[in-house]
Amino acid sequence: MKKYRVEYDRESCIGALTCIQEDPENWKLDEEDMRADLKESKKDASKQGYFIKEITEKELPIYLKAAQSCPVNVIHIIDLNTGEELI
Repeated sequence: MKKYRVEYDRESCIGALTCIQEDPENWKLDEEDMRADLKESKKDASKQGYFIKEITEKELPIYLKAAQSCPVNVIHIIDLNTGEELI
């Protein structure tokens, strides 16, 4: 099964929260700063303010929908087999 990595630039998030509206199972509101948090993600040690999460091909459609809804394009999805950035 293909694997993908969701990369979320939380520092650049403006709090539009469209990701939560599209996918409340995987995104949640941080009420302290009113930005989204990617559930079950890890801090990316190589990029400040980025959070990453590995997902499967089965999970891909809902994450793509959330990423496409973001008005400031802070959610990126990478195909781990090819290195291609899908969004």
